[in-house]
Amino acid sequence: MLVPALDAHRFASRPWWSAPACRERVEALRDEALRGRRRPFQIITCTAGGPHLREVTRSFIELIEHAGLGHLRVAGRPLLRWLFVERERCPSIDAMAEALTRAGLEVRRRAAPTSAEASIADGRRASLRAAATLDLSDAPIVLLLDDDLAFNALCSGPAGPELGAPWPWLPAIWAYHEAHPNIDVALGGVSGAPPLPASSTLATNLFDLDAALAGRLSDGSAKRWSEVDHYYDLSPVRSVRAPYPMLGPVPEAPAMLDALMIHGSLARPLVATPTTLAQARPAPVVRGGNTVVFELAWLRLPHPQARLGELRLRRADTIWAQAAVSLHGCRLGQLPWPLRHLRDERGFSERAATRWRERLLADLGGVGLYRGIERWRTRAAWRRVDELGRARADVFETLAARRVQVSEALSEAGRRCAELADRRPELTAIGAAIDEGLAAIAALELGPEAIDSLLDGVLASLQAHP
Repeated sequence: MLVPALDAHRFASRPWWSAPACRERVEALRDEALRGRRRPFQIITCTAGGPHLREVTRSFIELIEHAGLGHLRVAGRPLLRWLFVERERCPSIDAMAEALTRAGLEVRRRAAPTSAEASIADGRRASLRAAATLDLSDAPIVLLLDDDLAFNALCSGPAGPELGAPWPWLPAIWAYHEAHPNIDVALGGVSGAPPLPASSTLATNLFDLDAALAGRLSDGSAKRWSEVDHYYDLSPVRSVRAPYPMLGPVPEAPAMLDALMIHGSLARPLVATPTTLAQARPAPVVRGGNTVVFELAWLRLPHPQARLGELRLRRADTIWAQAAVSLHGCRLGQLPWPLRHLRDERGFSERAATRWRERLLADLGGVGLYRGIERWRTRAAWRRVDELGRARADVFETLAARRVQVSEALSEAGRRCAELADRRPELTAIGAAIDEGLAAIAALELGPEAIDSLLDGVLASLQAHP
């Protein structure tokens, strides 16, 4: 289901539909779908709209046109369906819904509760609630997708990273299900912008910037894109140490601030290679916004809510996966083919700095929480939902350790900002944001009472109706 690879780290520079063997396989799968031997697709996204939806729409329609999936109907219903769970009415959602309808999809729209505006987890909870309103009687494959995922990929080509379509994503899911019929839920990855807060890649990005400004040698080989977590400051498995070269001219001041503090990527986007597709990710329960549900019963499993005081934590989707596996025996798989993560915000303002700090804290707390649960459940086994309180000591320790790790990485980024400020004065704004972030980390309440309240809240949400 792929275009040919040149070697372990590069694809041939052409789309999947120009590879005869891949196109033949896609046509066979489409014909089987028309005969009722392949399941329909139901996509669900929670969205507030935005300019990124144009690229999501364009890439999706390109995919289905080349795969011959537009306007197909099986047993009187469109093969492809899309549900928008709308945080607010927006012209960009209207435009996308109209384009998908013209392409032959069944499009439904639901208003999200106002709480869905508060966090990623609340949006995903709203998606599950909306799924309960759909007619799923013909057992579609349900795709729970974040709204900023395009249906193509940033991949490694003959001359370097390039935007392409090296695999037919929807037909590839049919093929994956055929090869792995016992998998209940498959967790997919992304290429493009790192799926992390920009604070989690800042020290690494500044390291690359320093090397570029100083003219130091850096690793420009295609192999660098196959390195695990090459972009992530705090990866427990990252091994690469050399700086990466810029992919173009060093950005000017406004674009530099956007790259470092909003997009989280300067020289190290996620680039798909034949090796990254073949490798299993180190933590198979880490779930994000690309989730494929084959067994529809899992749509009824409540999505957890994790709060430290008023702070809504990130990574609740990973706790959902932990609960699904431990408590209910969910069989998780890893979908090899990533989508492309878009980040199109512009303008590092005071408001953007506040969001940067909030995401920093929310990710610190979320990672510490899920790693504590993971350490506890792999040692003691999590058999009943009300046993979650037994993870208290592990969560306390992993949160404390995470605070230290994040503070150290952020302090390192602050030192690099100070060293580079003479050459790039705009970095003083980043230095100020780092100082505020460090103060917020130090003030974060992670004592025993806070941990008890956090776990009580997660437990209550797991026991609630989705």
